[in-house]
Amino acid sequence: MDFDALRQARLGLLAATVTDWRTMADRLADLEQEARQGLRGRADRADWSGLNSQVSRRFIARTAGEFDDAATQAGSVHGILRDTHDELRTQQRLLNEAVQRAEARGIRVDGGGGGGFTVRAAHTGTGGPPTPESGPEQGELHTVRDEIQTILNRATEIDSSAAEVLVTLVEQAEYGFSGARYADRDAAAGALGAADRLAALAGKDPRDLTAKEFDALTSGLRKYAGDELFAARFAGTLGGRGTLDFWADITDPRQTGDLLRERHGRYDDLQKHLGLTLATASRSDAWEMDRWKSEVLDTAGRTVGGGGGSALGVQVMSNLMRWGNFDDRFLLDYGARLMETEKHFTGNGRQGAWPSSPMNPELNRTGTDSGTDPAVGFLMALSQSPEASTAFFGETFVTRYEDHEFYEDKDGDGNRERRELSNFDYFFEERDWPKDVDSKGKETDIGRESLGHALESATTGHPSGTGPRPGDLTHSPEQAALFEGIVGSVSEKPERLGGNGALGESLGRITAEYMPDIHRALGGGRHREDYYYPAPGAVAELAPVDTTRFLYELGKSPDGYAAVNLGQNNYTAQLIESHCRNPAGGPHGATVNDAIAAAARSAGDIQGILGGGRASEAEETKGASEAKFNKALDTANAWGSSLVEAGIAFFVAPTAGPGAIAAGELGGTVAGEIIGAITDGYKKDSADEVIYRNGKAWDSTRESTYILLETAYGEARKESVRRDAINVDVAIEAETGFTNAARRVRDALEGQGLPGQLDSKG
Repeated sequence: MDFDALRQARLGLLAATVTDWRTMADRLADLEQEARQGLRGRADRADWSGLNSQVSRRFIARTAGEFDDAATQAGSVHGILRDTHDELRTQQRLLNEAVQRAEARGIRVDGGGGGGFTVRAAHTGTGGPPTPESGPEQGELHTVRDEIQTILNRATEIDSSAAEVLVTLVEQAEYGFSGARYADRDAAAGALGAADRLAALAGKDPRDLTAKEFDALTSGLRKYAGDELFAARFAGTLGGRGTLDFWADITDPRQTGDLLRERHGRYDDLQKHLGLTLATASRSDAWEMDRWKSEVLDTAGRTVGGGGGSALGVQVMSNLMRWGNFDDRFLLDYGARLMETEKHFTGNGRQGAWPSSPMNPELNRTGTDSGTDPAVGFLMALSQSPEASTAFFGETFVTRYEDHEFYEDKDGDGNRERRELSNFDYFFEERDWPKDVDSKGKETDIGRESLGHALESATTGHPSGTGPRPGDLTHSPEQAALFEGIVGSVSEKPERLGGNGALGESLGRITAEYMPDIHRALGGGRHREDYYYPAPGAVAELAPVDTTRFLYELGKSPDGYAAVNLGQNNYTAQLIESHCRNPAGGPHGATVNDAIAAAARSAGDIQGILGGGRASEAEETKGASEAKFNKALDTANAWGSSLVEAGIAFFVAPTAGPGAIAAGELGGTVAGEIIGAITDGYKKDSADEVIYRNGKAWDSTRESTYILLETAYGEARKESVRRDAINVDVAIEAETGFTNAARRVRDALEGQGLPGQLDSKG
């Protein structure tokens, strides 16, 4: 900034702009709150159906999110402009004061052409040149010059950094608004400065990186990993190829042996926060990130690193994708490149790939596995990105026209022909997963565990490991189709679940969120399904025999059993509560008593099948798995509570009559009590206090189901406006369900060694 520009700057105009942005930010904040609590809140509580359930709800959620980003960006712009105005005003004041002090000492400061300034002694009163007695010394002139230049330099820095920050902020989102939040200009400028410094460290030859610099890089990434401006600048400066080279080289003991020895225990921290930074950066629309993504994709199937190592781009990048929420479009583009590489190295799936050996670089430093298999980290990334996950599993791995060895006999005539495999088919059914060990040398199943988490994200619409929100229970046709595939696949070959214990928890949680679909599969009466078993959105079409086999296998998994158990009891309790509070009846003459009876029968049916699997597992392990089942219920408590809260929104009787209540008014209190009884009851010693027995015997499951149903029914009936008209013996109905379950299991398993407790009933 030049001398005259700063002295004559009309900062009042900038102050007015700051005020305007403050007003804008306040208005957008109000709109954001209205969109979140009103627009999106009502959308989440609404009873959606058909195409609206997927398209409109998603559109409304994104629109509400844009209001949030707009309010955030407006607040950041206001903070940056306010800070810039205040600092420039300070520099203007300092400049004027410096000039005034100079004039008092007989020194004149004038602006010059080209934005410069001159400092000279003022003329004496006689018009002659100044003398030592009448004018300043040369050193004083230099002092004034340096003071003024320092002020101008600072003003230039403030002005240029504000412009850079504002431009960079706007460039983060090609359409819409950025979610970057900054209180002032210094914070935003500091993030960009830190990005430049840390990118320079990461760009060094790894052999020259000191332990102190390693620590500075790690702590800096930890601090700024979620900062959008920092992340985009850091990754964009380092470049896609530079990012991959950095991690490949710094984990290579041939290049960084001394550093590895000194900081071996801190590599996991660096890996995590580098990954989180890249996830944040991937959501930026800045042109540097377009280039970064292109470089990462171009090097997917090629070796990276400057030390002559053997790591491929996909192996390195996937190990940096284990954390954070990556951009959906980037994930799908990257997934396509990964699968191209997978097909190349496996001969279109003919043989395994990515074998781990002592000669492989240890690209994963978390201790769970070596990081050799790139699918692991990528599946972890998908587990946090539901839309990308759903789309990825639906994409084609190999067509029937490609050269591969996956066949099917479609007509049952003995003639086999090549089949088409989706990514789901390949990963869930056909992939030859490489063997790997953790840092303690113990064999790990982290690959299938990651697959389960990714499938949880893909089928439920929310990130794995988080509880569902009301809108998440509205499934899309693609999500429902994927769940159909899971159920059918496990029914065909139960070992796909039973042999892979790592899948139990995820598939159990998925199933818990598809309880309406499960009830419909076993409950029958299709012309009354919407009344008996209300479900928002698309419904998975499940064959009863497939559903039976699937639930039976899940019953053998402690984590799977716990999740489905809580899911079924939550759904049934809320069904009964909904029908009791909305007692007008349904279509085709169905009464509220019919609906409650159907819910109780289905509960017995599901619990009977699930309990049969649990009893079978108890017999096979001689009861050794009892503690695992108890622990699974204990750890599922918090998740079960979130399921209760999410399940309230869609339980509305389609033909609500007098005294009926709206969806948002259902409190979920009955379901909450039932879930608490399950997760806490088994811990109690006194038989008089135990409402739920988590017993290994089938009879224990049956007795507990009766008690839970009677409790739910009794509490819900108290809230009905037509209590006298509601009269159902839910225990008798549940007994019918258990009888059905015993028959279903026998028929489905065709005498494959049923447990005695189950085999003796019905």
